[in-house]
Amino acid sequence: MSLGMIPAIGVEAAILTISEYYFGAENYKRIKSIYKYSIIFSTTISIIIAIILFIFANQISYLFTLLNGDKSLGYLIANIIRLFGIYIIFVPLGLSSTAMFQSAQKGFTSLSLVILRDLLLSTIFAYILGILLNFGVYGIYVGIILG
Repeated sequence: MSLGMIPAIGVEAAILTISEYYFGAENYKRIKSIYKYSIIFSTTISIIIAIILFIFANQISYLFTLLNGDKSLGYLIANIIRLFGIYIIFVPLGLSSTAMFQSAQKGFTSLSLVILRDLLLSTIFAYILGILLNFGVYGIYVGIILG
């Protein structure tokens, strides 16, 4: 799944560098443009990656179950790969937003968003769906995606 997020992370690094320059120059119109196009560009790439993951989920899961040949495990892995394909589509929005806050010297706001999104909301939703509502492992993964 980390390989699917590499393009969004690369775009985040580019946003951080370029938007810091324009914040220093006080060219806020250009910053809005950078933010808009970065989200469009990285989301488009993420959608393409998600489609590839969705189509080839069985083949990818086969690589992980090749030695033991467990069909049920392969089916579970394939479904989780498909779920995380959905997750990858929404990663660019969060990464682009945190990069913009960092470039505007709002590091605490950026950190707060990351903690809220990745630690609190994901944990709460995973617990509610996986444990309380008894959806099991799928509930946990959907909870992570919703967070």
